Amino acid sequence: MLQVSQFRALRRASATAPSNRANAFQLTLARAFAAQNGDTGVSQEELLRALDKFQKNSASKTVPWFLKNMPPSYFRSIDEEDRLQHLNAITALMNAQQPEVMLRSTDHRVFSHF
Repeated sequence: MLQVSQFRALRRASATAPSNRANAFQLTLARAFAAQNGDTGVSQEELLRALDKFQKNSASKTVPWFLKNMPPSYFRSIDEEDRLQHLNAITALMNAQQPEVMLRSTDHRVFSHF
């Protein structure tokens, strides 16, 4: 389970990294959503490229942290598909600057606080 202090350390590391890619992505999104009459001025390919770069940049920070901080028992007990979902969620939370999250199982029997 992630400790809040570890999550905050990752967030600090993300904040100190160069943000040119993030800024380019934000500008592309701003152009896409600020346009009127359906003319975005941004092609689908351009938006996909910007999103791809943004996500790769985010993952390049999150993956090393994830590998360093998750215990060996996590990798033994959690299958690859679930690990990828967890990593995707952590990366998304980092981008949203969300320091904590509470998850529950569909049967409401297991709660996880990250």
